Amino acid sequence: MKTQFKKLALAAAVGAGMIGLSVPTHAIVEGVAGEALLVPYVVYDDTGEDDGDTGISVNTFIEITVPGSIGRDTVPNFFTAPNTTPTNAGFTINPPDSDLVPFNLVHWYFFDRRSVHLYNGTFPVTPDDMQLIDWGSIVRNQAPFLEGVPGYLVFGTEIARNRLAANFDMFGEAYVTIGAQAVIDTVVPPVPDAFTINIIDAKIPVLAMSDGPDAVSVNPTVQDQVKYSIGGIPSALSPLITGMRTNFSDGQPDLTLFDLTLADRRWPSLHVIWLDVNGQGVQPVDVYDSDELSCSGAAPLDNELNVLYVNPIDPIIPALSLPPSANVTGGAITGVVNYCLPLGATSDDRGFVRYGIEEYIDTNIDQPESAGVAFSIQLTGVDPDNWGLLVPIETALGHERGKFQ
Repeated sequence: MKTQFKKLALAAAVGAGMIGLSVPTHAIVEGVAGEALLVPYVVYDDTGEDDGDTGISVNTFIEITVPGSIGRDTVPNFFTAPNTTPTNAGFTINPPDSDLVPFNLVHWYFFDRRSVHLYNGTFPVTPDDMQLIDWGSIVRNQAPFLEGVPGYLVFGTEIARNRLAANFDMFGEAYVTIGAQAVIDTVVPPVPDAFTINIIDAKIPVLAMSDGPDAVSVNPTVQDQVKYSIGGIPSALSPLITGMRTNFSDGQPDLTLFDLTLADRRWPSLHVIWLDVNGQGVQPVDVYDSDELSCSGAAPLDNELNVLYVNPIDPIIPALSLPPSANVTGGAITGVVNYCLPLGATSDDRGFVRYGIEEYIDTNIDQPESAGVAFSIQLTGVDPDNWGLLVPIETALGHERGKFQ
């Protein structure tokens, strides 16, 4: 398999499948105002055509909207923006938040998969402002060393860097785009001699967080979900309200279970799991088909950001089955996994993987203390005469099963 096809297969799985997030049966909350925002997966990787490669370009765009006012509602007022909402006294919409007049600053921070801070910057905002962040443009023009580095972004207010309470709130949307064209010199029928993947965009969940004054605790709390170092860089954060909670603070060891769906097993899936700590290591998983047949496996969850490429079984395109070394090439994943096929199942069946996260913090305070977010990206081929054309069939958020002892 030629190198450029390996990269195309990888980039296609990362980008082309990221579309159409499902809404029911998941635990996270989107679309609410927050004093800080988490974008759990961000990447820019352009192999470029000038070096004779495939011309694949994977990019991330983030939209930040800063409302001039936020009224009365339970989630923002008490959980995700308690220091900044409701904006005005009574129920009047005007005047806009005085902290935004004439302008203020949003500060953003980029962290790699191991939660190492690599870059940050600011942009000015005014009441009812919207800013578009083109991650690829930032990488190309300011930080080329970040090309091909998967990571996550945190957005907060400038004043919060001083370990004070945030003074305004924001909304966020995030999208991944991919554009690619490739010519394959050596093919196995029925793969065509050439195929094109046009630009496709897909939604990535954005989670709102409260950002109160940093107190004695170094761990995130419901009232202050972002902690800062003396230098003004987030040192710990967790979407304890809007995310998928990974602990049950009752003084007993608990296990959080969640499901991530799989594509037709002849095609790859991408499982993205963001946790608020590193070092969970290899965790057991159970793989199910659609007829309740199951088998067991393991998943490497070593990082804060885990992007697992699930290899297909009996792939229609052999090149889509990536070697373990692919986790250090291509710049978009952190690991390759070969999940089993349940005995009696067929490779053209779909299913899901049940993951388990052992509780890593429990101080018996009866409040959330850790959280994460997980989603699955699935690909398939729809044209029997052109199996080289990959299209997304679903990107589904993780289905949280709850806590067990």
